[in-house]
Amino acid sequence: MRIEKVTGVKRENKRKRRGFSLVEVVIALTVITIISSAALSLVLSSAKSDDKALRTTQVMIAADNALECFEFADTEEEFATLIKKTGDYSLGEDDKYVCDEKSYVVTVSVDYSTMTMSFAAVDVDGKEIYSYVFSKEVT
Repeated sequence: MRIEKVTGVKRENKRKRRGFSLVEVVIALTVITIISSAALSLVLSSAKSDDKALRTTQVMIAADNALECFEFADTEEEFATLIKKTGDYSLGEDDKYVCDEKSYVVTVSVDYSTMTMSFAAVDVDGKEIYSYVFSKEVT
């Protein structure tokens, strides 16, 4: 009783002003963790989607470049000169031009006897990204 007279505060009121209980803190941290993990999942998903879109765009540009080279070259030698200027193409197996990038591999083959070109791009796992065959009209 003497403490109450000096401070003027009862012991019960001091208990109420102590702060958060351990249970309240644990619940708050759990809620924050759940919300943060959901947000992180969305960010990672978005990053994967952006990476795939970038890779697809790069492959489409490579396909367009290869097609332009094929359309303007009259011989395989001219094609070889032009395609090597568009990227890091090298003559690989079976007379195919190969461009090996970090996230995809492009393979281009031309046959001037039939006036056809084939283009194929695969990712690092071997999954096809884009491919086509183009025939050039003989004039």
